[in-house]
Amino acid sequence: MNAIFENTGQALDVCFLINGLEPTQKNSERIALIRILEAVPRLTKQQRAWLEQLVGTRSETVHFDEMTSMEIRGQAALVVDLVRNQLHPAESAAIIGSYTRKMVEKSNAVRYLSEYVKPELTGRDRLIADYAVLRSLPMRKSETYKPRAPETILKALDLKPKEAAAHVREMKKRITPLRMRGEANLEDIFRRDGLVADGEIAYA
Repeated sequence: MNAIFENTGQALDVCFLINGLEPTQKNSERIALIRILEAVPRLTKQQRAWLEQLVGTRSETVHFDEMTSMEIRGQAALVVDLVRNQLHPAESAAIIGSYTRKMVEKSNAVRYLSEYVKPELTGRDRLIADYAVLRSLPMRKSETYKPRAPETILKALDLKPKEAAAHVREMKKRITPLRMRGEANLEDIFRRDGLVADGEIAYA
């Protein structure tokens, strides 16, 4: 079986997206999977064949062993479980915070990272750290976590934009290496299981 995904970052992005879908009827889930693949910026040859299979187009390059929608959801759940249980908690939180579409997961990851990076903070300083972590993480179009407008938060925290930007830069420097290290630790597992192809791994 050929690798489904081009790299670790793409595998995490798509699997967390699938994991964020509510269980639905077979036809609705098939439509959702089609939309997921159509939203991927660069499809591999195998992914393009998979998309063609889902929409009913004949192809001689399909290499997904006729996986059903539920089997795909199961694979996505296994990937998310690996992130939660096989990594250092800080690496796990950095990856979940970067890829999840679920509000509760995003909120928990933000608070964990805030306390991990700056354990000594309390009160207003803790809230500023929470804000900096949130702003340092990527926002996915399909995620359900919709924070208040930055200007509203800064006003509530009595924080100037330049000060806020400095806090965000500091957090990004601390959190990005955690995410990248976590993805690197997952890479061998993903390659062993045929989830991603051999070669250079791209990170989100």
